[in-house]
Amino acid sequence: MAYEAYNGGQEDFALERALKAKRQSERDKKQREDQQRREKFAAEARQAHLIEIGEILHPNVARAYQYAEKNILPKRDYSIHATDFQDIKPQGEIMRDMAKVMERRKQFKASETLIEKNLEIKSKLFEAMFVYMSKHCNLLGQESVAKRTSLVDDILNGIDMYAEAPSSTEGEESLVIGFDVTFSANKVSKKLERYKQNIGEGNLGKISFFQNTLTGINQKDPRYQVPRVVIGTSMNAIEELSTLLVAGKIKELMAHPMQRVIAEEMCDQLLPMCTYAEEIGEKGLAEKLRRVLAAAEKLKEAKKSIPLQGYEHDAVARQIREQSAAIFAGKIAAAA
Repeated sequence: MAYEAYNGGQEDFALERALKAKRQSERDKKQREDQQRREKFAAEARQAHLIEIGEILHPNVARAYQYAEKNILPKRDYSIHATDFQDIKPQGEIMRDMAKVMERRKQFKASETLIEKNLEIKSKLFEAMFVYMSKHCNLLGQESVAKRTSLVDDILNGIDMYAEAPSSTEGEESLVIGFDVTFSANKVSKKLERYKQNIGEGNLGKISFFQNTLTGINQKDPRYQVPRVVIGTSMNAIEELSTLLVAGKIKELMAHPMQRVIAEEMCDQLLPMCTYAEEIGEKGLAEKLRRVLAAAEKLKEAKKSIPLQGYEHDAVARQIREQSAAIFAGKIAAAA
């Protein structure tokens, strides 16, 4: 009897020890899982912060840029190449322009930060998505064709892309508008101030290497007096559009709020530009601006049924709207 009691006590002790070990194991497991969750959360927060400040690319943006590098950016359907003009422009002129481009890029690269490098990638990606959506997603209307400009026009003339559409009036030259991309609300006013100064000097934009996108024919002479506007958005839009681009979701791209935002940004700038040009006596420029404005207003009307889904609060779009109204406020403000 004593042995049985002793043996039973040993079994109870062993069972209790096993239960304690199990509970300790479960506690240890929970602590490890909690630590792993904290580390994962910290890593995700760190990644989100680095994405937000631009030190790393969002995974969707990185994948979309790889896609664009292969399928959009190098293709002549989407981009102008200065070397394609060698048969109609003096080769020496092209080489001089390209030498200026290389020198400007060398200066920029010498002090380029990681954030600036990633910003350039995002800018190229946005340009790629813009011309792609123009061709496949009716971004600028069924008759409009957009292309990325040559490096000469991008770096020396400040025009990243341009779009062309036939004139609604027989005998008039086609409508052309240039685009300058930005993701910084702080840079909007600087760009618009430069446009205002150009208008005051009797000039709009210039495209040195111009291809008639309606016919596909390269033109020997530059295209002068090209109305130009700033377009831009927040990084959230780039991430959304990147996901849709890589997935090939044309229907979703056609219904994305950026379709409407871009049309509104164009009108927000062209209208006060027209008014300003008229007030300072630049009637010829005002007429060119007004012709493009009429097309932009027609596009805006066609896009008005697309829900903005919060994009009405986009910081860059808001700055474009507000700064355009303020900077082109009129003759009195210009003289002040």
